Amino acid sequence: MPALQRFSPRGIDRGDLPPNVAAPTDFDPGSAGSPQDLVDLWVKRLIQRPIDADKKQVLVEAMGDGTDANSVRKVVQLIVSMPEYQLC
Repeated sequence: MPALQRFSPRGIDRGDLPPNVAAPTDFDPGSAGSPQDLVDLWVKRLIQRPIDADKKQVLVEAMGDGTDANSVRKVVQLIVSMPEYQLC
């Protein structure tokens, strides 16, 4: 099977990649702020309604002290696994 050519959402050529290799992404977790601010930002983006304070605290604790892209990815994965997200 020949290599596949991948494009980013913006149409930028990512070059030839062999099958089953993820292309680099342009993931931007948002403006750096406190973990609480980033959790609020992503809950607002993905669920678009308030969630319980105890659930929000769990997300903040899951993020820890990091506000880097990997910490935000982890929180986004947790948000999309919540029943509130599934009902959006």
